[in-house]
Amino acid sequence: DFGVISASVAASQDDGMTGHRFEVGYSFTMSNFNLAATLQRTSRDFADIPSIAGAQFPREREIVSAGYSDERLGTFGMSLVRQRSDDEDRTSFASANWSRILNEELSVSLSGNINLENTSDKGIFATLTFVPGNRDHYRATVHANERRTTGALGYRRSVPYEGGMGWAIDGSYDGDRFRGA
Repeated sequence: DFGVISASVAASQDDGMTGHRFEVGYSFTMSNFNLAATLQRTSRDFADIPSIAGAQFPREREIVSAGYSDERLGTFGMSLVRQRSDDEDRTSFASANWSRILNEELSVSLSGNINLENTSDKGIFATLTFVPGNRDHYRATVHANERRTTGALGYRRSVPYEGGMGWAIDGSYDGDRFRGA
């Protein structure tokens, strides 16, 4: 297996202007390893429904990602995204993540990202999830960046298969105030 190569081309015509978008990609997957890359280019005059409504999207984008999974060590992933929008400098972000199922009820995940053009723009996330049964789901999350550290706790009780009621409660703390829902 040598992987999959994909390509797409789109064209548009809006308000007398003709535009195009081109994308090419490659992906390779083995039992415990994956690799993917995408290159996208869009002309200034390309118009789709979101852009006509005012949404901004990158004119140039490159994405490379890789992942590895091991039953004992967990799942690892990393990615690099580079993009440029109209009249803006190129931005580049790198991210890495790890997650592991500790037992039938408990899992943990860690992730981090960094802006490669402004290395002070970075963040770290940690999540602990506890699922003691079919309907209960507890979650604790911490996020830290240069400006602040925030945390969140959540509990979900899902609707039973036979029907009935489910509910959720969430709370978060951002260093200044506590919020609950």
